[in-house]
Amino acid sequence: MSEKKRAVFFDRDGVLNELVFRDGKLSAPWEISEFTINPRAKSNIKRLQESGLICVVVTNQPDVADRKLDIEKLAAMNELLKTETNVNAVYVCPHGATDNCACRKPKLALIEKAANELNIDTKKSFMVGDRGWDIDSGRAAGCVTIHLPSLAAKSTDKPFTPDFVAKDLDEAMEIILGKL
Repeated sequence: MSEKKRAVFFDRDGVLNELVFRDGKLSAPWEISEFTINPRAKSNIKRLQESGLICVVVTNQPDVADRKLDIEKLAAMNELLKTETNVNAVYVCPHGATDNCACRKPKLALIEKAANELNIDTKKSFMVGDRGWDIDSGRAAGCVTIHLPSLAAKSTDKPFTPDFVAKDLDEAMEIILGKL
């Protein structure tokens, strides 16, 4: 069997694409017209891939379960993200917080599925996210965790401890490249 690869797992909303201000708070986009990719995502992902890393998105999308986001629109947004940034794969949990599924971060099913399908060694990989559940899932998988603080993080998030905190995607990339 071939040697396992290193990867960077990214959360999607607030990390690779911009959040939307709706009803007095920041949230994930519901329409393709609202979907704005972080302008630094493509160049950062390219540099990471040129360094031999696989770039994978692992995202909770509870708005699907709440019927605020149509699954076809979500698929179109994820295809646009793949086309525009060249991420290797996107894995989605479409369940709500009360569905008790195995795939909703901080649980590990999304990361484990990606690791199995793409031959990734999670203990030599990284997780970049803006919420506590991103950091917790990355830590549980053995990844080096990088927190990108966002305005979307709720005060109700339980405390979490990332390995690193980066002010933006550029700084997160530099941390990752510095650890290779």
